[in-house]
Amino acid sequence: MNPKRVQREVRREMEKMKETAKPSTLAQDYMREEIEKKKKEKKSISSAEKQIRKNEQFAIKQQKKKEKQRGH
Repeated sequence: MNPKRVQREVRREMEKMKETAKPSTLAQDYMREEIEKKKKEKKSISSAEKQIRKNEQFAIKQQKKKEKQRGH
């Protein structure tokens, strides 16, 4: 079988299991929500940092290009 297809099927099965297996207490539900919230925050922060680094590298590259063009 195609490995991508297998991966999709596994993901679908895991989602079904999450839907059917609800936490037994409100505290577990709250903890799961907190974990998901922190995960989303971390992802957004890391993507913002990545974009900042990318912009800095681009600025450095442009500066070097300008210096080369200007002559020594």
